[in-house]
Amino acid sequence: MNQELKGNEKIEEAILMIQQEPSMDTLSFAILSINRRMREGGKLILSVESAAPAEGQLPIRVLEIDGEEWWVAFTSFEEQSKGSDALQSTFLVDMDQLFHAAMSEKRVGGIVLNPWNRTLQLDRKLIAMVIGLQDHPTED
Repeated sequence: MNQELKGNEKIEEAILMIQQEPSMDTLSFAILSINRRMREGGKLILSVESAAPAEGQLPIRVLEIDGEEWWVAFTSFEEQSKGSDALQSTFLVDMDQLFHAAMSEKRVGGIVLNPWNRTLQLDRKLIAMVIGLQDHPTED
């Protein structure tokens, strides 16, 4: 496993918990898990388009959900390889930078983690929660 992604398996485990038992408690646990990884300097794999982006736009791969653009990111290369386009272009990005960038882009509805398997849709409200927790550290 890539050292920069080591620890992201905790996020995947938290997402699995949500899939098995959806509740506010499991969602809160997932948000805390993402926040911890972000505070540890964790990274995600960001999927990018091979075609040149429009002027002033990042080449980030998007999914359209309810008329909004959602960025696609992965917690591991294993999760990334499960998709129909396993040979897509990707790069590693700091979680903190990614979340702040998504919040600064008005057209972005959120970030979809692992869209092919252990999926979690982080809408703007959930991203704000993850970022907001940075100012209020949790017990590890």
